[in-house]
Parts: sequence; structure tokens; C-alpha cells
Amino acid sequence: MKKEELIEVASFCHDRAGLINQDLYIVRQILKLAAKYKEEIEVSPAFYTMILDSLERSIVIELAKLFDRDDSSLQVNKVLETIRDNIDWFPKTRRVETSNVIESNNGKIETRSEKIIFDVPLEPEKRLNDLIFRKEELSNTIEKLRKLRNKVYAHNDKRVLLDGQEKWMKENGFSLDDVENLLGLAFDICDFVLVRLTGEGRHRKAINIDDFEKTLKYVQMGREHWNKEIEKLINKE
Repeated sequence: MKKEELIEVASFCHDRAGLINQDLYIVRQILKLAAKYKEEIEVSPAFYTMILDSLERSIVIELAKLFDRDDSSLQVNKVLETIRDNIDWFPKTRRVETSNVIESNNGKIETRSEKIIFDVPLEPEKRLNDLIFRKEELSNTIEKLRKLRNKVYAHNDKRVLLDGQEKWMKENGFSLDDVENLLGLAFDICDFVLVRLTGEGRHRKAINIDDFEKTLKYVQMGREHWNKEIEKLINKE
């Protein structure tokens, strides 16, 4: 894989991780606000149940793609392997330019025009080893994700059918925290490439993704208005 191809694959994986992160954030919002807006959620309980189920499936399937082991697929494992095999592509230092600040005799802060230039060590090998270590620490989590995708969401596995899906899911539990840990690793691997080779960082979450509570507040207002109208009708009778 050439350097330009690595940047392209890392960019693709970062974008996919971003979409998964958005799904996860919506799930977190619904679960967090469900208690506070219980009556508003119960206006359309089937809708929210279906939304959560769809998002859960999407998160598992798409995250499993990111950590797939197939060499022909675009996944973070390939990005990490390419980093390891071509660590010399990554700069060992970053040049920083700043200005010297001094205090004048009258107590005011003045900035000199002289520029100070120095190199900050980046230690790409150390960062690479950290990423490899984190991936190894999460190897069991990645395996649980793979099994969950293959046996529950991608195939109608006979063993799951015989044992019961609820029992199988409990024994092979995969939590939202597991999702966050794997997403964090995927983002960091991709950012290693994108930030160090292009100098550009990317957002991990959409700017307006936390607006779900506004919808529930409008439902709350509509429910209160509806109750008042019903009360008026009852009083008239």
C-alpha cells in the first residue's frame, strides 16, 4: 500500500467510525432521557423500540466491518499493519513557531517580533506500540463483536437458536462501553495517519447530534396542551 492509499483508507475508516459514533450517541441520548421523559416516550413506544433495535444492529454490523480480518476489506487492522510496516513515513518531530513575550518597564505585556522555532519530538514508534498494545488488550472484545455479528446479525446460527438468543447474548455480552472502547481505538489509529501525514484533524461527532431532547420537549408541550383540551371537554359535559 502506498502512502496516498493509506491516507485514503484511513479517511474512509474514520468516516465510518464517525457514522457509528453518531448512532451510538443517539442510543445514549434515548437511554439517558427515557426516565426524564417517560410519558413522552410512551406516546410512541413502538417507534423508539424499533429505533433502538435498528441502531443496535447498525452499530454491531458496521463496527464489525471496521475490525474485519479479511485482507480485501477496508478496515483499521490493515491501517495499523501498514503503519507498522512503514513507520519511516511518519515524521519524528514537528516544527513549532512562536513569539517571545516579555514584560516592559511600565508593566504592559509586549510581544517581540522575533520568532522562536523549535522541534517537538513526536515519537511515532512509541505511539505505534501504544496502539498495538491497546488492540491486543481489546482482542477479546473484538472476538465477541465478531461472534455477535456472525451468529446473531449476519446469520441465523443454529446454536443461538437452540440455546436461546437471550441466553447466548448474556454469555457473550457486548456493551455500549465496549463499542466506545473500540471506536476510540479506531479513531486513534486513523488519526495517527491523518494528523501526522496530512496535518488535518477530523471531528468524531456531528455538531448537532445532541438535539434529541428538543423533540421530547415539543412532545411534552403537545401532551400538556392535549390534556388541557381533554379537561375542557370533560368540564363542558
